[in-house]
Amino acid sequence: MNTTIHLRQYSPKELAQTVRLWRASRRDAFPYVEVQQRYTLAEDMAYFQAIVVVECMVWLAEVEGHLAGLLAIKDDYIDQLFVAVELQRQGVGTALLQKAREHSPRGLRLSTFQKNTLARAFYEKHGFKALRFGHSPAPENEPDVEYQWWP
Repeated sequence: MNTTIHLRQYSPKELAQTVRLWRASRRDAFPYVEVQQRYTLAEDMAYFQAIVVVECMVWLAEVEGHLAGLLAIKDDYIDQLFVAVELQRQGVGTALLQKAREHSPRGLRLSTFQKNTLARAFYEKHGFKALRFGHSPAPENEPDVEYQWWP
């Protein structure tokens, strides 16, 4: 598919739209994480505004003028990388990952849940190696895996 993907930095005026995409993508990706399913939209908006955009640089992906995905990165750590469910497997995640590599060309780190097989396959396809298997901190307390990529 010849999808044109445009990347740009997040703007605070896009909070509601960005959080709706982030929320829907997370809920779809992690149906087994009960606490993720219970968060309200207001709680997700508050967290994104108070934590994610304060601690991370946030990039948005657009396809045909519509929000398609987001990347939140802090130094060499990918804190969030989500693609709209209906636009997955169309290059959006790869474009966001390339932006992360431009931001941190010496290497990247991230964590995901062990059960998140689609994300794990995506990262492994793009050269990430599993370094550590453990558990995510509360409130999730889910088995997770830490990945790293080196150029």
